Amino acid sequence: MTTRIDCSEAGFNEFLLANPQLDGHADLIWQLHAVYWRNKRLGHPKAVGLLIQYARAWAARNPGETAIGRLQARKTPMTQGRRP
Repeated sequence: MTTRIDCSEAGFNEFLLANPQLDGHADLIWQLHAVYWRNKRLGHPKAVGLLIQYARAWAARNPGETAIGRLQARKTPMTQGRRP
């Protein structure tokens, strides 16, 4: 017999700590929080799986808004003969 792991604020916070690329996006974090608690009846592992799907879809729609996208946007090609 397996036991279902219930959703908790600590579980949600652990997810955020494990995914630092989501940091700095208050709106996204609120949306993820809502998705997590909307799916609490499924248990923590499945709710986190849905969070991952939601975060990936959000990143695909907003590529410049993720931590990775912000790093790529800052890269500028070096011009010939100029030093940084």
